[in-house]
Amino acid sequence: MSRWIRWSQWSEEGMIGFGQMPGENVEKNLQEFEKEAKKLLEKTGADHVLYGVKRYNEDGDLEEVRFYLLAMTDEEFEKDVASKSGITVYALHRR
Repeated sequence: MSRWIRWSQWSEEGMIGFGQMPGENVEKNLQEFEKEAKKLLEKTGADHVLYGVKRYNEDGDLEEVRFYLLAMTDEEFEKDVASKSGITVYALHRR
């Protein structure tokens, strides 16, 4: 039986949705956000597009998934994302 994982979706203004999903649906949802992130990266020419973050508990179990579609500069990505620990970040980067 699958574990239920908390999820939330965020925009530049804050949280826009939340709930729970079966653990086996996490990767499929991340893939959908990755597709949209690719479109946003091409459209905006941003340095990075953040589309997901996995947060884990002290035992190393997946606790929450956060979904985003945020175009970011190098400076924003460094400050708000790359400097964080205890998470797995999903983002696309301009080459």
